[in-house]
Amino acid sequence: QRSRTSTRARATVVVDGDMEAADNLFAGQYGVTDDDDKPTLTAEDIRKASPEQLFEELDSDGSGVIDFQEFLELLKRIGVNMSEAKANRYFKTLDSDGSGSLGLDEFKAAMFACDPNGGNSFGFSPSSSLGPKDAFKMFDEDGSGRIDEDEFRDVLDFLAIKVTDARAEKMFNKYDTDGSGAIEYLEFRKIWLQLSDVRAELERRGIAFGKRAPKAVMIRRLEELIDEEEQMEDYALSQAKAWRDFQRELTEKRELFEAARMRAQEELMDALDAGGQVYTFGARWRTTHS
Repeated sequence: QRSRTSTRARATVVVDGDMEAADNLFAGQYGVTDDDDKPTLTAEDIRKASPEQLFEELDSDGSGVIDFQEFLELLKRIGVNMSEAKANRYFKTLDSDGSGSLGLDEFKAAMFACDPNGGNSFGFSPSSSLGPKDAFKMFDEDGSGRIDEDEFRDVLDFLAIKVTDARAEKMFNKYDTDGSGAIEYLEFRKIWLQLSDVRAELERRGIAFGKRAPKAVMIRRLEELIDEEEQMEDYALSQAKAWRDFQRELTEKRELFEAARMRAQEELMDALDAGGQVYTFGARWRTTHS
């Protein structure tokens, strides 16, 4: 069960004992009217907001999680331009329990991987171009790392690659070297390099070639660019997952420590009761014999 601490609760702490002043402070900071106790962040607020504030802005029902559509909405608002397929890959990678939603720690990890300004410290920004891995992962629904021939056709359609059924079947069989009826990603990427509009893919990535440039040369350059993109993405996602897992370990340790502290306190109270002592827990702890 994921928990959520409201911004209103934090705001009321600031003005000790004065609820009206706390409400006024909250409204002044977040633009909340009497009819709406949900903060609405402006474009400027979005740029300056912490991950916690962004998460609360999206978590409109207070469930403590956000879904994929809410995640997509945020990416647009913070100016991260990536395809829906790529965003879906990032979302699924960081959705550690496969629930179809992100809790706060998972969301913060996603922001680390996606946002070069308020997220990661090495300036990584996902490519805005739809890559072969994005499409492959979208149709590899069971996460096996393989797609069958039907899924292969679906990926080609999704990528708008026009190819005859006969050629598609020939390419699939060529790279299905073990005859298993499925191909892995690197095999698919080789097919994609052969069938895609290489010149258009390069131009989308800011690379222009002359009209007479050999296709083999352009394919080699595109393959280099895809390698660079995927290596940077893999690094950013691995760092994000490591941070998420570290935060989860910290939370578990805090919970274990708190449980142990409560257990020790109960045992001490039981021992004092058995000894016939009166005790008080507070700023100072005193015991007196009865």
